[in-house]
Amino acid sequence: MDNKYVTHQELELSNEKILHHIDNKFAEINNNFVDMQRQMDGRFNEVDKQFNKLELKLNDVKNTANHNKEKINWLLYTAIGGIIISVITTIISNLLTK
Repeated sequence: MDNKYVTHQELELSNEKILHHIDNKFAEINNNFVDMQRQMDGRFNEVDKQFNKLELKLNDVKNTANHNKEKINWLLYTAIGGIIISVITTIISNLLTK
């Protein structure tokens, strides 16, 4: 007679082996996922550091541009003021000499 059947104990043992194997695979996947998360966190931190450095450099450039703008405005106002004073002086001088 051909024995195609298994006992209840054999079936339970087989199920336990399968479940143990599945648990091991899930643990391995979970460990890989945790490692990937750590790596991604590290990379995101590096990206954040780079963005912070770029932001600081951009702020420096903006500050320099604003400072230079103030200097240019001062020079323009000085030049315009000098021209206006020169024109007024010339007009007064012409009025007084006539």
